[in-house]
Amino acid sequence: MTEKFNLLAERAKNFGLDLEEAYNTILAFSLENKLDCYPPQDRKKLESVFEFLMDATDMWMNGQIMVSSQERGVNEKNRLQETEMAVLAILKKGRANATTGGEITTITGYNSRLISSAISNLVIRYGVPIIGARVGSRNGYYIAETKEELLEGLVSLKNQVKNEQKRLDVLISIEDVTNYEKIIELERS
Repeated sequence: MTEKFNLLAERAKNFGLDLEEAYNTILAFSLENKLDCYPPQDRKKLESVFEFLMDATDMWMNGQIMVSSQERGVNEKNRLQETEMAVLAILKKGRANATTGGEITTITGYNSRLISSAISNLVIRYGVPIIGARVGSRNGYYIAETKEELLEGLVSLKNQVKNEQKRLDVLISIEDVTNYEKIIELERS
């Protein structure tokens, strides 16, 4: 007896790969300025598709879009994505060996948003202690070698989270979205 063909299961098996391929294709078009040959209204639609693919890829990589491993036929939790492997190969241990985001972008050819997403995934999914140094003699990303180095590196991340929380709190509290115009006008006078 032959097995019944299951279209949903077949699509699910390749969902992540298909999503990544679509993203990489439109990213290549964008980077090579191939979108410029389209009329503005079509280019705007393509850019919208590109943004959607970036968001969907981020969601997939962060585990916000789930397809059961049984449906996929593979266990991707333990498999590093290509971007993550590239970033991990570049990052060195110790703050003295920090690599800037620009250097990672240049070496890999990936855009900064994809690099940032890969770094987040490496930390969140695999527990790689990647720190982003923003002050001092050597700025950039590195893998913490000691608990002390990890804790030192967390100071600026904690400050960033506090500032983002302040921003979020202010935005949530806004009732009159035009009030800022009055405040700025008062500041000018």
